[in-house]
Amino acid sequence: MPIANTVTVLSPIAPTSELDTYPVTNPKYGLGGLRSILGTGSDMLTNIPIDRRQRGMLVYDINSGLYYTLVAGVSDADWRQIVMVVSDDQNNIHITGNLIVSGYVQTNIGLQGKPDDADVEYVGNDMVMDCGTY
Repeated sequence: MPIANTVTVLSPIAPTSELDTYPVTNPKYGLGGLRSILGTGSDMLTNIPIDRRQRGMLVYDINSGLYYTLVAGVSDADWRQIVMVVSDDQNNIHITGNLIVSGYVQTNIGLQGKPDDADVEYVGNDMVMDCGTY
């Protein structure tokens, strides 16, 4: 049964010319790539059909503001949340949750931890890295 308001195609599609700015696809029906979806938790990810999944694809959950990717394959168990780092207007990086660094952290004021440390960890909530003391 055809999908309403769509055109079934058997070959790649293109706009009418290189100058045409109208979109030719809807990511919901594409293979892999980046798509935005409305969902609740992992339900939204499992609703993407296996045939439309591709390792490395990205999915943005509009409700939560989180990104997910397929890391090792296309099964439901292969989805992983992507941690995005965004700076504020003063170029400070805010991390909510736990930060675990294996090794050391190089900053413009020196090393935090020693280069030969097996595990340098900060485990806590609402860490703000602003070149201060942690």
